[in-house]
Amino acid sequence: MSPLPLLFAIYLNDIDSIAEWVKGVWYSRFFGDPHAVDDLCLMSNDPNHVQTMLNKLRAYARRNSLTVNTQKSELMCFNSCTSNLPPLFYDGAQLPYADSFKNLGMVCDRQINLNTAADAALRPFTAGTFCI
Repeated sequence: MSPLPLLFAIYLNDIDSIAEWVKGVWYSRFFGDPHAVDDLCLMSNDPNHVQTMLNKLRAYARRNSLTVNTQKSELMCFNSCTSNLPPLFYDGAQLPYADSFKNLGMVCDRQINLNTAADAALRPFTAGTFCI
């Protein structure tokens, strides 16, 4: 087994510092290429706190020579009207708001509709059954 995933985890051991002194919850997971973070999720009930964490993430990434792909970055605000959401930025790039995202194979939408998740989970099963 390669030591690279362990070394990468040690390298990013202090990433939780981006959430220090910010009310909210943060979550991250690392899969695939040990040289790239596939997913990082920052969560808070206050958009100002999210912006603070994004600013801290930018400083953290620069200190550790990491890159965040803003082309693949999105925001989601649960149970809200998308027309009145404040713009949030990472390194000068405004991040777009999404209506849904996929996490660990489960599709979540901003209304937290479990039918959306169930339909997404059922599609591969239905396609496989149809092939049989």
